Amino acid sequence: ALVGQGTLADWRAGLVNDFEPHLFAIHPRLAEFKEALLAQGAGYAAMSGSGSALFGVFATEERAHQAAQALEGEARTWVGPSDAGFGR
Repeated sequence: ALVGQGTLADWRAGLVNDFEPHLFAIHPRLAEFKEALLAQGAGYAAMSGSGSALFGVFATEERAHQAAQALEGEARTWVGPSDAGFGR
């Protein structure tokens, strides 16, 4: 219900990935990338599943592209469609 109906504030409060603390301890660079997504303006950022990717949810597609450009050279980035309707 959080993903389909909740706000990004709801996501930050209740949507957690239990793998993050363990993998971030072993691979601190992952935690740095999550923090970089948040610093670039993501309303929510997390590790996907067991660590195949990190993702950020941005208010606008333009802001997502700016974040991707800022992280260029540090990580491979991809910006998905802006009409997904999540976290509004």
